[in-house]
Amino acid sequence: MVDVSITSLIESFEDLLPKETSYAIADPDHFIYYKPSKIIDLKIRPGDKINENTVTYQALAVQRKMSQKVSSQVFGVPYFGTSVPILDEGNPK
Repeated sequence: MVDVSITSLIESFEDLLPKETSYAIADPDHFIYYKPSKIIDLKIRPGDKINENTVTYQALAVQRKMSQKVSSQVFGVPYFGTSVPILDEGNPK
């Protein structure tokens, strides 16, 4: 197995995705990492429980990539989110 830090992984994505992208990484229940964009800060903290109204929650529930608009009622600002679950034999990692 390859040992890659979250920081190095995010740095790789920053070269591929728009500069206004925020990054959140979660285990099946809680956020474990968050890097806001310069435009939107959802104020996620490591350890925060995954809200049922987030794209992350939905992607974990259906076990596939999800993209959708999320209202400001969830994090205080509206945003468009995409979440891709990492699965190991059908189980979220």
